[in-house]
Amino acid sequence: MGKMIAQLAPGHDAVIFHLIRRSEDWPLAAGQPLVLRIDNATIPIRSVVVHGRNGASLDVRLVAEVVRSFRGGGPAPTTVTVDGVTIPIPPGVVVLLLKMELVDSNGHAVPVDDAGITFSVLKRDLASLGLLPRQVVLTHWNGRSWDALSTQGASESDDEAFFTATTTGFSPFAISGDRTPPTVSFALDQGVLRATLADGLSGVD
Repeated sequence: MGKMIAQLAPGHDAVIFHLIRRSEDWPLAAGQPLVLRIDNATIPIRSVVVHGRNGASLDVRLVAEVVRSFRGGGPAPTTVTVDGVTIPIPPGVVVLLLKMELVDSNGHAVPVDDAGITFSVLKRDLASLGLLPRQVVLTHWNGRSWDALSTQGASESDDEAFFTATTTGFSPFAISGDRTPPTVSFALDQGVLRATLADGLSGVD
């Protein structure tokens, strides 16, 4: 199936494609964001916004697939093998591991300035692992250790929770969560004792 190109509103310079299969190529130009809308129910990634580094324009390919799912609970292994390399499981409660790569026509990794990733998780999968949406984080394997990416809740539907995160590199990734209770600190403010949670929520006692 060929590429489907969405029409853009005036003033938008991004190129938007709907990913149907993994074998499609897209033009990545320096200084122009490439927006990929992913329409594939087997992959939790919903969109990727790529900012290429300064240099010649080239055709790129996004390769994404789930390596292992931990949905439903059960004991998790301590390591996982991705493309023949064994790496440790990231800390926290892992929902799933996936690899996502941006490569050129020769299969070589394409460096980027940054890429914004939108992904979703089924609420029932989070519940099966004892996680809340606010505890979800996207982590990235940097070749030596797992980096927790700044992850923000975007929206929720009846069945799914949506998140955004920014990365400067690709593959592998893990969607995970931290069940550690938030830290509570207390401070006396003009005679009122205020309690503040580590996640920014506060209350008055």
